[in-house]
Amino acid sequence: MSMVVGFAFASEYVFRGALVGLSYGLLALGIVLVFRSSNIINFAHGEIGLFAAAAFVKFVGVWGIPYWIGFFMALTCGAAAGAVSEVVLVRRLRNAPRLMSVVATLGFGQVLAFWANVIQGNGSTVLGFPKPSGFPTFKYKSFFVSQPFMAILILSPLVMVAIASFLRFSRIGIGIRAAAANPEAARMAGLPPGRMSAITWSFAGALSTYTALMVIPALGTAFQGTTNAPGLLLRALTVAAIARFTSIPITLAAGVAVGVVESIFQFNYTNGGPIEVLLFGVAIVALVAQQAGRGRAARRDNWSALQPWAPLTSRLAKHPVIGRLGPISAFVCLAGAILYGLIASNESATVGIQFFFVALLGLSVYLLTGIAGQLSLGQVGIAALGAAVALRWQNGLGELVSSLVIAGLVGAAISAILGVPALRVRGLMVAVTTLGFAIATRSWLSRQSWVMGGGLSRSDPVLFGVDLATNKRFYWFALFVVLVLFVVVRNISTSGFGRSLIALRDNEDQARAMVIRSARATMTVYALAGFIAGTAGALYASSVSRIDPDTFKVDDSIAVTAYTVLGGLGLIAGPFLGAAWNTFLPRLQLDSLGFLATSFGWLILLLYVPSGLSGLIAPLRRQLIERIAGRGALELDPEPDPADQLTNRPIRLGLSSASEIDSAVNQSSVLLKVSGISKRFGGVVACDDISFEVFHGETLGLIGPNGAGKTTLFEILGGFTGADQGTVLFDSIDVTGLRPEQRAQLGLVRSFQDAPLFGTLTVCDTIRLAHERQHPSSLVGALMGARSRERLVATSADDLIDLMGLSSYARKQIADLSTGTRRITELACLVAMKPKLLLLDEPASGIAQRETEALGELLQSIKRHLSTTIILIEHDIPMVRSIADRILAMDSGRLITIGTPADVLAHPQVVESYLGSNSIAIERSGLGS
Repeated sequence: MSMVVGFAFASEYVFRGALVGLSYGLLALGIVLVFRSSNIINFAHGEIGLFAAAAFVKFVGVWGIPYWIGFFMALTCGAAAGAVSEVVLVRRLRNAPRLMSVVATLGFGQVLAFWANVIQGNGSTVLGFPKPSGFPTFKYKSFFVSQPFMAILILSPLVMVAIASFLRFSRIGIGIRAAAANPEAARMAGLPPGRMSAITWSFAGALSTYTALMVIPALGTAFQGTTNAPGLLLRALTVAAIARFTSIPITLAAGVAVGVVESIFQFNYTNGGPIEVLLFGVAIVALVAQQAGRGRAARRDNWSALQPWAPLTSRLAKHPVIGRLGPISAFVCLAGAILYGLIASNESATVGIQFFFVALLGLSVYLLTGIAGQLSLGQVGIAALGAAVALRWQNGLGELVSSLVIAGLVGAAISAILGVPALRVRGLMVAVTTLGFAIATRSWLSRQSWVMGGGLSRSDPVLFGVDLATNKRFYWFALFVVLVLFVVVRNISTSGFGRSLIALRDNEDQARAMVIRSARATMTVYALAGFIAGTAGALYASSVSRIDPDTFKVDDSIAVTAYTVLGGLGLIAGPFLGAAWNTFLPRLQLDSLGFLATSFGWLILLLYVPSGLSGLIAPLRRQLIERIAGRGALELDPEPDPADQLTNRPIRLGLSSASEIDSAVNQSSVLLKVSGISKRFGGVVACDDISFEVFHGETLGLIGPNGAGKTTLFEILGGFTGADQGTVLFDSIDVTGLRPEQRAQLGLVRSFQDAPLFGTLTVCDTIRLAHERQHPSSLVGALMGARSRERLVATSADDLIDLMGLSSYARKQIADLSTGTRRITELACLVAMKPKLLLLDEPASGIAQRETEALGELLQSIKRHLSTTIILIEHDIPMVRSIADRILAMDSGRLITIGTPADVLAHPQVVESYLGSNSIAIERSGLGS
């Protein structure tokens, strides 16, 4: 035995940990394969293995089936459970955000855990778990290598080799890898991605089962505290995070490393608690170490699927009753809460306080997940620490209100730390750290003497001399706290800061191009959500006589997220609907409703109504509106022809008037200077020593065949991709190392192909968002509900909407617009931003030829109106020739030539590599003459 940094190391425990780690690696491999195939983290992965293990006990221990026959039957059960989760859950929710699939796996995991307990009778015992026979045993120092450990030692390497061979050489294995790398290419090759995904999920289910069957008998009673699925899942997720959810060899090696570390910790700490903290820390480090922006190539989530109903039309929004349905509904609910408090007994007031606690946690999830798109499974863990801080503060100073504020600030700090990985990776991966935090808090952190220890008792809460010891009195204080925080969240969701969060959720690249500071907004929303969760924990702790570490369970964190999603993430009322479902429905003691309250019940509901309970009330809302305003009131007016809109736009803008600013090219003033830009992706040269200058007031066309490097050059100019070498000077400022939002703030603004914008924002809100460069939103103003800045921005946005002919679409969501109308909306945003240099990426993409001709005139008018400079990528040569002062031609990452349109389009290499036939290409749209 040796000592290293205060830890005792024994080779036998390293050996023991390596054996267990082999199984952890295989368990994590299932998560990695699923993530690669579906871009989803399966949070039911641990429960699948434990469910099949329970069936295995029934097969072998009860029915007397021979061990190895039962072993393969159990593997079949696990594989079937994995396939069911993909076919029934993930595939059905494929048009909803991936978040919904993850929540569905959480519910499916709870269903499997329930049935595992039913099958096994007592899900916590492992004493009677069948052990593999026929393997030799030996003793290595103090470690007795039993038959289960020998089974791991012999079988796990064979399984690894078999998996590697299967994935590398078998047709199905090749199909799995192909479908994960490029679904469309796999489909064209005759390998349906859906079928390959189902096979992958079943394969992962079998791996989870194998791990359970190996590890449970090997560790025996010592494993009793960690056989629960969250603990097993944490180990697998940590290993997968180290492997960045992609590398199979690193996954297997990291599994061994985690097993060794766990074994050494168990040798040094008999309670094993610190291992959970260590795994949580490793997961954070692994995610933070990932390359920033790694998820940019992943598909964008369709958050519109979670909206229970479309925004009201402009006419209905101005209706004195219909336009105020939200505030009226909130007032009715508040009146109901007041009435409940007046007639409630002390016992029913306790139920009401529990409802408030769950609703506040739901509000934190709504803010973080529903608005910002970040999945958190650690809100109850934050609430637990907030509760401990509040009770210690109250017991020391006897002050109720300040204890809630302090608890909220502690929650904000913790949540901000948990959100650090979100600066590197967005979305589902961040859930790994929050789940790890919840597990580490319950298993170790909250049990420390300086947190909760064995438990904390409260002193009687007093508010301004009024004793709130009875819950009937405390109910009114809790209602006030909930009302204040509800108003704050509502203020945020309707402010410029709220629009920024939604924009980052829907399309982060586009948001950053509109000067939205992603890092600042992300950390802020994590802190705000943590403040609400910490306050919720303090409120709950102040209402009960005593709390202990078991008061706040890991399953509760999962349940809070699930019930908030059930209520509806697209509506601020969703957390309250979910909290009511969680709190009141089980107390009705009706069999059918009791079934609905279970995980199986709400899982079925989410599969058919992804927008949750909010979606269920949508028909009632529609009937109410039609009863008030008349049948057909919610129908939208037909959309005009986009070509007519584009054709009329320069006239409607009035940009040909004498008020236009002359934007003649000033060749003595360089606005953009690009020097020696090079970029490689592996062995592919995307840009090779590109240098050029752009003058004030100039329009520079950028042409070249597909793969020429045009988009990569735009990515570098916009700051979305870093160059391997070279510099970019904008307006005499070196912006080479600046982020996209920093460049946009300086006036270097980029557009994107097809004008994707933000699917769930309306046209009006999108144009208001574009004012962030000229009129940045204030967080303090958002929290307080200040409207002066909002009124200024609204007036400017309304003017632009009218000038651009978008009045009929002002309250339509971007996802419901045609490409042409989205393009007009994008141009309105660009006018609002007032850029100095505008990077236009194929503005004519996706629109008809007649629209393209009108678009060129509109771009010229906007350029003169803003006195801006333009660089545009465009394949429509007549359009480029008609509006460009100069053209830069590229091919294979290199600059061919730059000069006047006539000179460049006549260049022999341009004709050969891009145009093919000069006359055919130039005359395509009839503008060549």
